[in-house]
Amino acid sequence: MSKIEPLLGELGARAERYSLDNPNTAMMKIRQLGELQLPYEQRVKQAISKIVASRTWTDPQRKWLKRIGKQLEREVVVDHQTVDSGQFGAQGGYQRLNSIFNGELDELLHQIAEEIWDVVA
Repeated sequence: MSKIEPLLGELGARAERYSLDNPNTAMMKIRQLGELQLPYEQRVKQAISKIVASRTWTDPQRKWLKRIGKQLEREVVVDHQTVDSGQFGAQGGYQRLNSIFNGELDELLHQIAEEIWDVVA
């Protein structure tokens, strides 16, 4: 049994429980069920798209956001250590990337993770 199956069952039961008394809540639970079905790669793409659209980024920032997204599709976790190795490390690592994001890289990585897993929480 996957980790998500108990959550799917719980959301389904809640949707059923609310269907007569509160149809709006029931529809919200049903929507959450559908969102839980999204493949991880799609979650990453949606999270990165939402963050890119959330404010004005410089061209280098947008390029790095897309690179971070591609890395997340492969590794699930992108953190300080990840940014200091591989393709990121070859481009200056954490220090350079944090500078590109005006000292807000840790906060940005946290925000991306929240966006990816928002529906599951």
